[in-house]
Amino acid sequence: MAISTALITGGVILAAIIVVPFALPSSKTVERTATINADQETLYAMIASPRGYQKFNPYHDTDPDLKI
Repeated sequence: MAISTALITGGVILAAIIVVPFALPSSKTVERTATINADQETLYAMIASPRGYQKFNPYHDTDPDLKI
């Protein structure tokens, strides 16, 4: 009786391992938005230049070993 219970339990677990991935979505999208109170020319100038980008780089102040 213990062997049949173990086989049934193992079969259910194996079936779940095989079936569950097919029930999950094949891709996932994550989007983030932010509203910046600045005109496009100023913003583009900051993003396009390495020095301008460093003004709002989130890792600039938090990582002391950051090399740019």
